[in-house]
Amino acid sequence: MKKCIILFFAIVFLYGCGAPKKFAGYSTLHFQRETVGRFETVIDLPAHRIFRKNIDVVETNHARVLFTNRRRMFVVASHFRNVYQYSLDSTEIGMFITPLEDGTYKVEVISNNSRLARAFSELLFEELRIIEERDIARRQRQN
Repeated sequence: MKKCIILFFAIVFLYGCGAPKKFAGYSTLHFQRETVGRFETVIDLPAHRIFRKNIDVVETNHARVLFTNRRRMFVVASHFRNVYQYSLDSTEIGMFITPLEDGTYKVEVISNNSRLARAFSELLFEELRIIEERDIARRQRQN
């Protein structure tokens, strides 16, 4: 019995508090409830390119991707000190991609730190708009 207790505490110590999220999925309820730190735009790009760009912008800014879900199209990240100086490393940002009826996608950046969400959304949306403009120009040249 003593060995089991030691093993249990060793596993908890090694995996930390984040381990249950990896096994049980990730709850986005706290993002859904957020009203102030919510910024969105509409982008005319394929969802997989938007999803990949979300991850690229997180990594380019030396933040950490905590969780991704390609089926539900969201990314959760933290450690945004390079984006907004007054954010805690544990502050999370959720990026959600939602299809719209006209074939475009709504991209939302949500965090309980509204200033961080605003700063990151400006970075992300600018990057997405650059890609969108290039894609539109390429489509026009093909026509």
